[in-house]
Amino acid sequence: MCQVSPPRRYVLPSLAVFHFLVAAAGLWAGPTYQAAADIRFRGTSTLHDFEGSMPPPVFSVRLSDRTTGQSDLAVSAEISVLAAELTTHHEKRDMNMHRMLDLVHFPVIKVSVADARIPESGNGEISLLLRIRDRTETILARISDWHEDSGGVSFLLDFPVSLKTFGLRPPSLLGVIRVGDEVVVTCDVHPPIENQVAGLVGKSG
Repeated sequence: MCQVSPPRRYVLPSLAVFHFLVAAAGLWAGPTYQAAADIRFRGTSTLHDFEGSMPPPVFSVRLSDRTTGQSDLAVSAEISVLAAELTTHHEKRDMNMHRMLDLVHFPVIKVSVADARIPESGNGEISLLLRIRDRTETILARISDWHEDSGGVSFLLDFPVSLKTFGLRPPSLLGVIRVGDEVVVTCDVHPPIENQVAGLVGKSG
């Protein structure tokens, strides 16, 4: 009689697929912290330079699981801000800026970072995605002063934004006063104020 062999059990491939699915689902991700960002931007014009800011948004920062043997830390985050909240504290200039950004059709500006590697020194360069209006571009940013403790994370992030790259055309005054193409954005990321207050209360108790 011909004997039929039982079906083989492919244990190792099945485990590999399981590990991949678990990792993709984020079940092995590291800690996630709430953070706030003091965002400032500065630009130039033929008349004088200008600076601007906005209310600090609160967002989540997810870190990689450092038990995987990677020497560098991987960071993911996404910040969405209302373009209408950008201000240079000059009414006419703000009106022109908001018109250029087309608040009616594109009210949100978004910055996202996906598994960006932070060197052990806490200083280096990372790539981020910046969406302004209907365009998304990859921007090279400089990160510095990385710090992490039980209260959260803090770091500085600086990156340039080319208005021309995003199809933005700032208005000129009498064809003489023009805004420079590059605007430099600085994000001072830190734990939200309520986290800091809670930490101080805990220490005093």
